[in-house]
Amino acid sequence: MSEKPNQEPTEPSVSFTTLKVKNKVWAKFISTISQIPGASSTYLQSNVVQHDDNTSGINSQQITNKGGRIIFQQSGTYMIIVNVQVGALTGIGDLHLWFRLNGSDVSNSNVVRSLVNENDVSILLNQLAIELESGDYIELVYSTTNSRLGIITLLQVGEPTPISAAALIFRA
Repeated sequence: MSEKPNQEPTEPSVSFTTLKVKNKVWAKFISTISQIPGASSTYLQSNVVQHDDNTSGINSQQITNKGGRIIFQQSGTYMIIVNVQVGALTGIGDLHLWFRLNGSDVSNSNVVRSLVNENDVSILLNQLAIELESGDYIELVYSTTNSRLGIITLLQVGEPTPISAAALIFRA
């Protein structure tokens, strides 16, 4: 069922994307902090920008992350795949995640994850295939129906720090 939440892009009920990618991973951005937004929409801030040196095709001069804005220096068609770990400090509710292009919401890019039990933790995936011009920027934006729900990192003793959010970018 497709829905249009208040002041947000439509949530499509089905999405199918196919894109031939010539290159390997072009960029990877991650966050390792919990981000609990409060009652209003909040930009998804990536506090860590990680470029995997073992993956060819990554070029940090072509795509940069500044304060949650992913800025593209080369025109082209890009595939952006994001995932966030959703959880609540207390309570239940919904987290909506969508894309913005140059400050405007991207149509049909909104996805939602509902937490129906007090201790639920879940992964929310979103993807976007888009034609971009040099200087364009993409932002990941989210809102919640519970001010204590957000994007979380679950730390475990003796294990590597997990990510709360990740974005992989491919160029066609």
